[in-house]
Amino acid sequence: MLLIIEVCHPPSNDVSAANVLEARTSMINEAKIMAEYKSDYLIKFYGVACDNPPVMILMELCAGGSLDEHLRQRGAIISSTEKLVYLFETSKGMRYLHSVNCVHRDLAARNCLISSNGVVKVSDFGLSVILENGKTMCRTVIKEAPIRWFAPECCYIQPSFSKKTDVWAFGTLMFEVFSNGSKPFLNHNDMEIIRSIRKANMPPPPDGTPTTIVTLFKQIWELEPKCRPSFDDICKTLKEAIQISPPLSITDMIVNKLPGVKRTGEILPKSDVGESIGGSKSKVDADSSTIRTRSVPPDVVGSKVSKVV
Repeated sequence: MLLIIEVCHPPSNDVSAANVLEARTSMINEAKIMAEYKSDYLIKFYGVACDNPPVMILMELCAGGSLDEHLRQRGAIISSTEKLVYLFETSKGMRYLHSVNCVHRDLAARNCLISSNGVVKVSDFGLSVILENGKTMCRTVIKEAPIRWFAPECCYIQPSFSKKTDVWAFGTLMFEVFSNGSKPFLNHNDMEIIRSIRKANMPPPPDGTPTTIVTLFKQIWELEPKCRPSFDDICKTLKEAIQISPPLSITDMIVNKLPGVKRTGEILPKSDVGESIGGSKSKVDADSSTIRTRSVPPDVVGSKVSKVV
């Protein structure tokens, strides 16, 4: 099997100690989230080494890459039904996270990965927080914030993050999916974007968006957080939208064109049995001693390096 190792290297001439500490903290937080929670719609976690530098996380390699790249390259030939499937699977991952009081805080197409069996999985938990002791929100400031995905209540000096801010971000992800990987507010600067979002003045749904999803956009991009649907509601809406959409066979899905990807299983599982298992620590599979390797140029992001093994 193929796995991926994410590495946080020690400081160097090109990377400051502060940047490395920030990356290390983010990676350890990400590892904690992935180790604690397990779902068919979250990227699989196999282990972490953090006692001595460099910090390393061992996780599932999603052969299909990121959803945003897939949409940019093939969005024009992907049917609306298949796009609904992507959103449905993402919403199921988010429904599970919210069921265990985890707020993702960085939900976007770039952080959704396509697995080798063609399922879209939520990943990148570096900014995620667990709401404990009955809390419904947190006010931690995010450095280098992904503004286009922010809810109105996040666009202030003291931002407020909750499950409902993830719901808002899912609306922006829907925009990405139906615009073939494009982002809202492309020709606007940060202040213009913030002013628009604060008023819930969002762009119209992309052309070709199914009517059911146009309605869902309106429900999700509500100024008042409590008026937005839950991911349980969103899952139900998307499932119904798929059921009334033009039929789609597994063999016709465009994800099958991705190298290393072959869609398996049903498009709409008959039940949620086995979908998620809470509080279960992940362990390296028994066959990890026979992991095959391949050489892939490392993807360097700040002080993080991802390698395939």
